Amino acid sequence: MTAFARRAERVQPSAIREFLSLAVDPDITSFAGGYPDASLFPVDELHKVYDELLTPENSAALQYTASEGLPQLRALVAERLTADGMPCAADDVLITQGGQQGS
Repeated sequence: MTAFARRAERVQPSAIREFLSLAVDPDITSFAGGYPDASLFPVDELHKVYDELLTPENSAALQYTASEGLPQLRALVAERLTADGMPCAADDVLITQGGQQGS
């Protein structure tokens, strides 16, 4: 007797799970899936930025926000783009959060 419904027999393995199982092999250098070499992460620089910016006063930076991004950040980006010769307003700027939101 099987403990699963018959439809469970048709479940296919996840391509992402398969990829990640190979990506942890130190003998494989994968150029797929946006899986960079962890030794290239600027850990020391990020630590300095986190120490400077992530304070109790700035804890809202860790909170979820509107889908289009923080209004203040969008305004600053629009200001910078305008100064660089690409006139736009904050409503023309979309700040994506994570790798899939911009897809």
